[in-house]
Amino acid sequence: RSLTVPVHRASTIVFPTVEAYQRRREEIYDGFSYGLYGTPTTRELENRIARLEGAERTLVLPSGFAAIALSTLAMAP
Repeated sequence: RSLTVPVHRASTIVFPTVEAYQRRREEIYDGFSYGLYGTPTTRELENRIARLEGAERTLVLPSGFAAIALSTLAMAP
């Protein structure tokens, strides 16, 4: 097993068939269809960070501003 994870381009998420694309949400919690919603590479990073921190789940965001906005909105009443 390789220690490195393949890098998936965020602009091109390829599916082997139309049916695989239509069923993408059944296999992965957010179903990859475009890089803004994550890629297999970012999900692996999230899983590894969660394991290191002893967390159930980790969320990796595309920018610092997105991280600030998410944490601010999560704390807003």
